[in-house]
Amino acid sequence: MHCNDVYAVLAKQFRQLTNDEVTVPYRNSVSHWANRVQFARQHLVEKGLLLHTSMGGGRGYWEISSEGRTALAESDALAKQLMAELDAL
Repeated sequence: MHCNDVYAVLAKQFRQLTNDEVTVPYRNSVSHWANRVQFARQHLVEKGLLLHTSMGGGRGYWEISSEGRTALAESDALAKQLMAELDAL
């Protein structure tokens, strides 16, 4: 997925973001929001959960590694378990 698409998809999940955070340029980044997402991405790359890739003909494309897919599956299972426990209360 191209990074610009990632910023938009993630921003929809964080409804508390202001329009300025998402649209106003920040330092060398597209926006303050994009800057935060870029730092999060770097941490995920360092943990081996995202890959550096030149897929799609250039820079700016992100790909989930096999370790990242496993982590997502495990976190999804954990989330479902926690929700079930909360529902049982």
